Amino acid sequence: MRRVFIIAKSEFQTAVRARGFLVGIMLMPILFGGAVVLQRMVERQANQTQRRVAVVDDTGQLFGPIEASAQAWNRGERDLGPKVAEGPQFTLESIAPPPPAAREALLLSLSQRVRAQDLFAFVELPAGLIGNEPNSKIRYYSAAPAFRELPDWLQRTVLKEVVKRRFEQAHVSPLVVAALLRPIATEELGLLGRTAEGTVRAAVEVDRVRAIGIPLGFMFLLFLIVVMTTPQLLNSVLEEKMSRISEVLLGAVTPFELMLGKLLASTAVSAVMTLVYLVGGAWAAHRWGYLDAIDPRLLSWFVIFLVLSVLAYGAMFIAIGSACSDLRDAQNLMTPAMMMLMIPALTWTLVAKAPQSAFSVGASLFPPATPFLMLLRLALPERPPAWQVALGVALTLAATTLVVWAAGRIVRVGLLMQGKAVRLGELWQWIRA
Repeated sequence: MRRVFIIAKSEFQTAVRARGFLVGIMLMPILFGGAVVLQRMVERQANQTQRRVAVVDDTGQLFGPIEASAQAWNRGERDLGPKVAEGPQFTLESIAPPPPAAREALLLSLSQRVRAQDLFAFVELPAGLIGNEPNSKIRYYSAAPAFRELPDWLQRTVLKEVVKRRFEQAHVSPLVVAALLRPIATEELGLLGRTAEGTVRAAVEVDRVRAIGIPLGFMFLLFLIVVMTTPQLLNSVLEEKMSRISEVLLGAVTPFELMLGKLLASTAVSAVMTLVYLVGGAWAAHRWGYLDAIDPRLLSWFVIFLVLSVLAYGAMFIAIGSACSDLRDAQNLMTPAMMMLMIPALTWTLVAKAPQSAFSVGASLFPPATPFLMLLRLALPERPPAWQVALGVALTLAATTLVVWAAGRIVRVGLLMQGKAVRLGELWQWIRA
């Protein structure tokens, strides 16, 4: 065991002393924060740009109210909401409806103006909108279909004005209808509970940061650390094998001791990264008033699942690196492992929406995804029963033991194999040997 710790110490010191590790561990939050700031700056800059829209109003009644609504929108006045300081700016230009024979030429001319960036978009309002003709539709033309604020705003504004005129034609007061259709506010609350003294604990209003943001933060932090640390073991083993260093190391230690030492070093590196990110996250939570939302028990589960996932995926990547002779073969075998690692990232939305559903329970008990999805369920307000947590930990521990054992069998043979692409059938033979 002393030789295992010597290998682990050497690997750990090599990893943490590298400039790339220090740069990487600090660069990730900087890049993430920079991306958020850059996105806000780009959105602010884009919102300050006036988007000129040409309106062909065949009804002869809608352009004036829509233009007034656009001016109110530009001032930050939103329907059924407070004033908003930032938002896209719209400028409307009225286009006289042409005769039917000249309609196509006008639309082509407006399209050329959009291409020349004299217009951002143009819209046709058919005369049949107010009469509720079945085939009457708003026709919106733009070269930027991904920009949804303008067509969504046009649809809401035109609908509001059209409905108002339909009520007037039916001799129904729009004010009475607006009062009858006034939306009802919804207050989202948690569940009532009972305190240790036996009194009823009142339900509190749901805070989405506490209910969703913190659970997702814990799960993706675990996912980020595993992705950043475990694949590096493949590169380390493959580099040592290709340079024949592993043959020298095997003269002093057994293959299993070499693999176990690398796994312990990877676990220690993950612990360092976890400490840095958790301290930074706790500081940010304290700054924004959410420090009390971090449950110490959740930190304990985080550490348990971190160790299990690093050992399982680390052993898997070590086995892949030892079985391959070049980087191309390693990338081919790495794909199934990365697909298993991506399961939580592809299914977390379903688990977060229904944490007690059959799918959520089954996915969180699937060992490759258990550390991530079970941690997510533990952080959600509706926590899983204790037996599911215990079963998930037991299954993950059994799977981790099996993976480490199988990886040790593969490493024993694969480290000395050179110049031959390995097949999955051969890996199974190495495990059974």
